[in-house]
Amino acid sequence: FELDGLTALNLGNNHLSSLPGDIARLKSLTTLHLFNNKLESLPDAIAKLKALRWLTLSNNRFRNIPPAIFSLSQIRRLNMQQNHLIELPDRFNALAHLELINFKNNQISSIPQTLMSLQELRRLFLDHNQFITFDIVPGSLPALEQLSLAHNPIEQIGPGIASLGNLWNLVLDKNQHKALPEEIEPLKPFIFPCKIAYDEAKPEQY
Repeated sequence: FELDGLTALNLGNNHLSSLPGDIARLKSLTTLHLFNNKLESLPDAIAKLKALRWLTLSNNRFRNIPPAIFSLSQIRRLNMQQNHLIELPDRFNALAHLELINFKNNQISSIPQTLMSLQELRRLFLDHNQFITFDIVPGSLPALEQLSLAHNPIEQIGPGIASLGNLWNLVLDKNQHKALPEEIEPLKPFIFPCKIAYDEAKPEQY
């Protein structure tokens, strides 16, 4: 790589199964799209992309979040939609500036506490996973505005959801709810039985 001034790189919709370690030379890179490939891992050199703000890894073959991602302390958007994630590591405190997380279409059934402690997270997409219950510890995710949990086998939503003071869009359709907690009553005007419009437009790039 000789493109030292490159700030955005889109390698989506290819057949990549690996990335060269030389990608670390792109010191100015802020946006990296790798959606719709055959990636199962990332090189440790990714950790050197300290300027990276937006990383898209949707529609690949990841079973775990590559450890190098947790060195990207300035990242704002992380999309790992449509992979094979089952368990999330409890390391999200290293990504304190995350504003958007898209983990749709995986096999996730729980969220680690360090993710729940993110202070700047505004959008969290967890549709099409394996959550049976979902709750928020009061005081968690104080900046969260949009939470999407559609198409899970959720039977119970906990009362902590009502503590999300900045939430304006909550998507809970296609679950197994029989009742909602009384505490969620003030949020009912913001519960939509539909997908979020901007996320439908180009889901692979969010």
